Amino acid sequence: MNLTYEFLVDNDLCPQKPCSLTKFRAHVRSIWFTQYSRSNGTTVDSSGFERTFVGEVVNGMVSGYHNWLAFYLDEKEGRITYHGYIAEREPHQMQISFSLHGGTLEYEATSSIIFGVSAEFELAVYTVCFLLNPDGVSTFTLQGRTQRVQSESQEDRFISSTHFEMET
Repeated sequence: MNLTYEFLVDNDLCPQKPCSLTKFRAHVRSIWFTQYSRSNGTTVDSSGFERTFVGEVVNGMVSGYHNWLAFYLDEKEGRITYHGYIAEREPHQMQISFSLHGGTLEYEATSSIIFGVSAEFELAVYTVCFLLNPDGVSTFTLQGRTQRVQSESQEDRFISSTHFEMET
């Protein structure tokens, strides 16, 4: 995240001016971890980090869930049944199909993940993409390949969800 901060400063892209590391950290914490309501304002029940990295069930469907480590840990604990991949793309991307077991309920899901990278890498990439394009697709080059990251905002201030997008 220090490299992310330096990149934003070097390219005059800091979200708050003057840009200090302290302000940047507070802003990142706010956009990722501020809780808000996805249920018509009745309950504060979600955050961008939760939806992107851990996933959540909304109206009986798994939403988000784009982190390979969370997937691995849930599968190891028997909470996931992996049905296979739908598509794959280098470097290290897959669109997968799985069932998430929540007590006596089972939720079918598909999700795109980039695997084998650190959560810090994902957080850095997703943060920059969100800051540059909070409700759209950002493109950049990674290992010689054009990548696409879809970002969505909540209340025009917080991350709702962000993930690597698979080409269709």
